[in-house]
Amino acid sequence: MGDVYDAMNRAQQDKKVKPYNGEGGGSTSPQENPTSASPIEQSTKAAAGAQNTMEAELDPTPSKSTRVHKEGPPSTNSYSNELIPHHDRASIITEQYRAIRTQMLARIRNHRIQTVVITSASPNEGKSVTALNMGITFSELRTQKTLVVEGDLRRPSFPHLLDRDACPGLLHVLKGEVDKVDDAIHPTDYDNLCFMPAGGSDNATSTELLASPRMIQVLEQMKDRFDHIFVDTPPVLNVTDASILGAICDQVLLVIRMNTTPQDLVDRAKRLLSASNCEIAGAVLTHLTDTTPKYLYRYAY
Repeated sequence: MGDVYDAMNRAQQDKKVKPYNGEGGGSTSPQENPTSASPIEQSTKAAAGAQNTMEAELDPTPSKSTRVHKEGPPSTNSYSNELIPHHDRASIITEQYRAIRTQMLARIRNHRIQTVVITSASPNEGKSVTALNMGITFSELRTQKTLVVEGDLRRPSFPHLLDRDACPGLLHVLKGEVDKVDDAIHPTDYDNLCFMPAGGSDNATSTELLASPRMIQVLEQMKDRFDHIFVDTPPVLNVTDASILGAICDQVLLVIRMNTTPQDLVDRAKRLLSASNCEIAGAVLTHLTDTTPKYLYRYAY
């Protein structure tokens, strides 16, 4: 009995002093040998690590330290509700814009038209909204690129309508504060539609800037990159900016607010544009409520 007891004591002593070498069934507690682990422990830890890695990859809301900010356009809900072709592509208003597009493309078959000035006789007739809506409608032409330029350097509205930054813009390019035209061109929610904001307001020198040789150079560079360019301008009867840009662009669209703009103002606007050697392609009638409770836009020669 004493021999058995002595043998058991010796075996217990061997377990305490003999480290595990990967052979046999011995084990070592973390306190006694923190740098080694059994195969089962190693497999368990590896499996736990793989599970944590998989959970981190699948987690849609990673921690703030690992989250990467993705640059891109804002949510579609950030665009103004006035941009109907953006929010409701099946509406009657969107179809009216498509009808305008169809007629404009038909004219392009006869002679090349890239730059179109959009203006009005007086303020608050919907020219800026019309310019952006035309750009959105033309963006449906997947193989062609469209640019909408905010040439109204007095009362810019594109940043509000698109919920985008206003800088840099056309003012910075014309003043030489931005060397490359591309730096003032900003993306939209559409891959083939961009816009150039005014970049601020300048009532004092806007006419001189738009009439400068630099503006012609900027337009030429835009033509190299885009198939269709729409330029929003101030009202014709207020300042001469629209006539200046209309003379160096291919065509002019005159926006008229139905049942609001007096006929004599429309006639005066047409005479001023014609006197400046501007080709008037037609008129876009806005706020027509006789056939629909919403805004209805029409195009006529």
